[in-house]
Amino acid sequence: MERMALASFKREMGTRELFSLFQQGDPRAGRIVRQAASWVGVALASLVKCYDPEVVVLGGGVALNAGQGYLDEVMRSYQRYMEGWVAPPIRLARLGGEAGLLGAALTAALEVGEV
Repeated sequence: MERMALASFKREMGTRELFSLFQQGDPRAGRIVRQAASWVGVALASLVKCYDPEVVVLGGGVALNAGQGYLDEVMRSYQRYMEGWVAPPIRLARLGGEAGLLGAALTAALEVGEV
């Protein structure tokens, strides 16, 4: 998204600023965020079709802090590309932005028998 923002706004911009502009209704930020969210929905649908999980858990800074408009677009895209398939539910990570790190640490501890 930062590269798309640079091309559109002609200056460096982090995701926090981009999402702030999106939430304020900036049309350029809106296009960038909606397009990125749509791609995330397509990617999730592709992963679900390959791996057949019972649930999809979204975590990380973007998913957890982007706001409802972003998540709504992710869901629209996901549902569109899951049409005709059984779509498992999508949930937000309960452990916040550190969920992946905690999961990796737990996996490593289980592998070496420390848990």
